[in-house]
Amino acid sequence: RDFMKSCVKSYLEVTGSTEKSLRHVETPFLVMPGGGDTPPDPERPGDYGELSEVACSVLMKLLYAARLARWDLLRAIGILSSRITKWTPFCDKALHRLMCYVNSSVDQTLTGYVGQGDTLDDIALHVYADADLAGDRPSYKSTAGSFAMIAGPNTEFPFAARSKNIAGTCSSTPEAEMASANMAYKAIGAPTLDLLDQICGRKVQMTMFEDNTATIQIIKTGKNPTMRHLLRHQGINIRVLHETFYPRDPITCEPLESQCHMEYVISALQRADIFTKAFRDAV
Repeated sequence: RDFMKSCVKSYLEVTGSTEKSLRHVETPFLVMPGGGDTPPDPERPGDYGELSEVACSVLMKLLYAARLARWDLLRAIGILSSRITKWTPFCDKALHRLMCYVNSSVDQTLTGYVGQGDTLDDIALHVYADADLAGDRPSYKSTAGSFAMIAGPNTEFPFAARSKNIAGTCSSTPEAEMASANMAYKAIGAPTLDLLDQICGRKVQMTMFEDNTATIQIIKTGKNPTMRHLLRHQGINIRVLHETFYPRDPITCEPLESQCHMEYVISALQRADIFTKAFRDAV
């Protein structure tokens, strides 16, 4: 809480504003229309936002806290960070809205708990992966979100979250979801399993939660003729995800026991959703 307050204080100092300018808001997002995203004209200095010189320092200090324990800020900071070199007056307003939200929510904290009675034999790894198709305008890039926690009968301890633009432009929702699932497994799932297996002295089970049924079906079958371009365009081999979550005996083709599982979850319970798009509802 003290660090979030210091972020607000630093913002007010570098902008010459007062605390009275910070109104109470429920979300950190200000809608960024296409017109507000146009790069400023170098020949017209007036096109640049007033905060273009200080925006980077404000955002990077805030990002430290966001990565550690304020994951609700990750997407908002990510949007503005991608506009540092093309800062506009609209970005000034969006940054101010973000700081208003920070000031309004200093009491919000990330909470994890380990229930009494749970042991190393009870825990599992839960990973959530989600994507937003072409949500970043005007680039039309998609955003991948990941969330991971240690789970048990009485345990829910979140420890990792990511909000990251997908490099190549995706042409469909399943393609974006596939890229997100691949990133979540390679960046969070697999490394954490290696660590947990050592700590627990056993094969810890991992469940990845996905809210797109088409993506689950593609990973389950390992085939999709309409997405043959994934390996070249996204660097994703569908067979790798298929063999990870739905392995089969190479001779008999019988299903094998896997350490990694894929489960469907409704979008309302998709914990990675807030890392992929602007949310309008505080709840």
